[in-house]
Amino acid sequence: MQVGTDRIAAVIVLATLFFVSPSAKAQENVTIIPCPERGQPAAARTDADGTIHLVYRTGDGPRYAKSTDNGKTFSAAIPIVERQSHQPGLEFDIWDLAIGKAGQVHVALGTNAWKLKLPEEEWGFYCATLQPGAKEFLPVRNINRKPSEGFSLAADSNGRVTACWLCDKLFANVSRDHGKTFAPFVEINKSYDPCNCCTTSAVFGADGKLAILYREETNNERDMFLVLWDPEKKESSRTRLSTTLWKTDT
Repeated sequence: MQVGTDRIAAVIVLATLFFVSPSAKAQENVTIIPCPERGQPAAARTDADGTIHLVYRTGDGPRYAKSTDNGKTFSAAIPIVERQSHQPGLEFDIWDLAIGKAGQVHVALGTNAWKLKLPEEEWGFYCATLQPGAKEFLPVRNINRKPSEGFSLAADSNGRVTACWLCDKLFANVSRDHGKTFAPFVEINKSYDPCNCCTTSAVFGADGKLAILYREETNNERDMFLVLWDPEKKESSRTRLSTTLWKTDT
């Protein structure tokens, strides 16, 4: 769906995003509200204080806004990509959103660098961070410097931020300082063979392990798996989630 071409679908998606949250109370009714600036919602998260954090697409690039009154009003929009990162023809798109300690906002971004035939190290996972109370995002950073896709982010209250992504295999970069720096990427398990056409989704559990959803493609059996990964011990396990196998070679 192109930006601005289907506002009805956008507000329905936005309503869905708002109320699917572990900390949200059960809702008997769904309230549909328009996305700020008539944008296209990409991801939303609710933090422990009930603040709704929203990232969305506009014709002028990705934006962020938040609501502290259950979506009745939103703060002034903040551009996610600051001016220093703009290059002629380069476009940033939102992949995921994670909320860290004290409401720190982390946004996963991809670009069209491959279309522009820029160096391959610019075809990867970018991250933008908004510090609590700040009025603009920190400069966008290239996390993995590798052609890749399927980007997702997870953050916990202890300062860990993990970037998960696909490049024929399942990889992650881990930060232990609230996303200020990321360690070199690691392959989570060499036996995993993810479908590059799909994406990942990640969240930290109460036990400190990272839960990752991805789609496998071994033998063209493209089923969903849940991976539980311990970043400290570098150990992982996985469980097939699909009850009906999906075999396809397309």
